Amino acid sequence: MEKLNEAKNRLHKTTEEFLEAIDAICKDYESKHKPEFKAGRWIVTASCNEVKRIKEINGDIIKYDDGCTHTNWKGFIRPATEEEIESHLKKVCGEKGYKTGIKLKSINVGEEGRIYTIADTYDFKYDSVDDCIRIVTPQEEWIEGCSNPSIYQKGKFAEIIPDKKKRPETRDEFRELINHITLRYFDDVLIEKEMDDLLDQYDI
Repeated sequence: MEKLNEAKNRLHKTTEEFLEAIDAICKDYESKHKPEFKAGRWIVTASCNEVKRIKEINGDIIKYDDGCTHTNWKGFIRPATEEEIESHLKKVCGEKGYKTGIKLKSINVGEEGRIYTIADTYDFKYDSVDDCIRIVTPQEEWIEGCSNPSIYQKGKFAEIIPDKKKRPETRDEFRELINHITLRYFDDVLIEKEMDDLLDQYDI
């Protein structure tokens, strides 16, 4: 009887040690794979299955780029997949009017204001590293080594240029246009195509 009790105790201790080891493994896994929610991250809401980008988190209140807020959000959101983000952003870009024939000012870092016209040969692609939707352009259309302009980048959308701006009529309007030209091209090189694109915005 005594040996039987000893065996039971050993089995009980072994079981406890085994369960403790399993628990430690699970906690270690959770700590390494626990989703990190912070500004700039994309999530999916459990209630409406909506893809949103986090603007800021303040305790139990989370704010998104689209202006919506969410209270007691923990447990009710999950990280969005790259495919979900790309699908969402392409849909939004379509709703905003980014399509063939539209002129826009790129928001790429280092070349803000560069003018592009979307062609039907271009493709839209999501870049998760820079959190942007790029217009994939053929290499022969690259300008001064720059390519693949962004129409969306980290919460911002590129400005769509109207078909024509009114002709400058006042002194201030002419000064603004001249300043834009001189500031943009003062640095030795005058890029003829870009100058034409700039002036073509105006009914001149």
